[in-house]
Amino acid sequence: MKISLYEVLGVESSATEGEIKKAYRKLALRYHPDKVPENEREESELKFKEITEAYEILSDEDKRRDYDLGGRNGRGGYDGQDFDFEFDFGGPGGGFGGDFDAEDFANFFSGGGQGGFGRNSNTRGSPNLDIHFNVTVNLKDLYFGKLVKETYTRDVECVKCKGTGLRKNAVEIQCPGCHGSGSVEEYRRMAGMGGMMYVARVPCKKCEGKGMYSTSSDKCRKCKGTGTLKESCTCEFEIKKGAPPDGKVEVSQMGNYKPKFAVGKAVLSYKFVQNTDPTSIESKFHREGDDLYTKVSISLVDALCGFENKRLIQTLDNRWLHVKVPMKKVLKPGDSIIVKDEGMPVFNSMIGSKGDLYIGVEIEFPDDGWMMERGDRNRLIDVLGHIESSTNGEEANDNDDTIESTPTTFQIKNKNDVPKTFNTYVNNAKVETFGTDSSKQGWFKGWFGW
Repeated sequence: MKISLYEVLGVESSATEGEIKKAYRKLALRYHPDKVPENEREESELKFKEITEAYEILSDEDKRRDYDLGGRNGRGGYDGQDFDFEFDFGGPGGGFGGDFDAEDFANFFSGGGQGGFGRNSNTRGSPNLDIHFNVTVNLKDLYFGKLVKETYTRDVECVKCKGTGLRKNAVEIQCPGCHGSGSVEEYRRMAGMGGMMYVARVPCKKCEGKGMYSTSSDKCRKCKGTGTLKESCTCEFEIKKGAPPDGKVEVSQMGNYKPKFAVGKAVLSYKFVQNTDPTSIESKFHREGDDLYTKVSISLVDALCGFENKRLIQTLDNRWLHVKVPMKKVLKPGDSIIVKDEGMPVFNSMIGSKGDLYIGVEIEFPDDGWMMERGDRNRLIDVLGHIESSTNGEEANDNDDTIESTPTTFQIKNKNDVPKTFNTYVNNAKVETFGTDSSKQGWFKGWFGW
């Protein structure tokens, strides 16, 4: 047996407006879903909806009169059923909304946006509550890791009303404008289609798309009914050692808050930019994955005769790598010295692994006219097989230098045995050599674009 709306509220059919309001307030406080334990919430929601629906009708003089005359079915259009799209081919008329544009047309047929063919359009999409920041990083930032701090203002839960937007003991009722759906129908005209109309759903202005409504006197005074307050905060983003050149760092719960939605994230997007300052160490290096590439210029004597304990290259962390090339090993233009574990830190490595360092060799040849006498040629032939070591290169002196020096294990590869992109020979290309003020012609220009 169906019960009447008066029975739902527990009042007589002759109850006054004040008695109906008092009864509804009492029941709403009792059955509000936020006031009951989790295991009773589903049943409470149904009961709350029922008493709200009863109050919505009985508190309105016209609706109550219709109900009294026709019973529960006398409510006419207040059954809250889903709305499907309709068309009006009667031509343009006054009082309708804006034109139907290309985006509306696409949404209309795909069911996107606020509705589609035969779909229930009551569901509201989740808002984007994330807060975004953008920074640039250089090679040292990715080598050592970097901590980025951002200070900003965000929306947080109101401490007074706990995000409800209502004052204490206030009652929120189902919005009479949209009947709790959060959206209402609006006629729109299809431009260029003979005045054909269609009906779309738009957010309800009365409840601001919430589906529930309260009077201004019931709203929280601190947040003015929004359920949120503005807060200034600082978020720290850690870009880890060896991180990829471009990426994102996300920190949960540090975005904006909106009632009934998960708190957004703070998102830092970073992009690598090569340091081109010729005075900086990092401008001498190029990164490929976990490996680093650089170049060095050595004398012809060192290339032919080898060298001992030579400071060959300074690393990103300001250490000098000492390299010893055996006397009988000849370095040729395009050869590479590969130093293991002196590249980039491996991202998220638990044991601190590193990639390799590729050092391209540029040979310095004598200038024209260096051979002054015919006898020089014979002396050179006589000497080439007997030089034990180069005295032309800078020798390490640990007693006079405060910079850390590292004895280095390495191997030498021919240019045909290294990555193809690393071994790009460009004739007549001007390059800046490492550790010297002179400029030479060499193959490294193609790699670094120097």
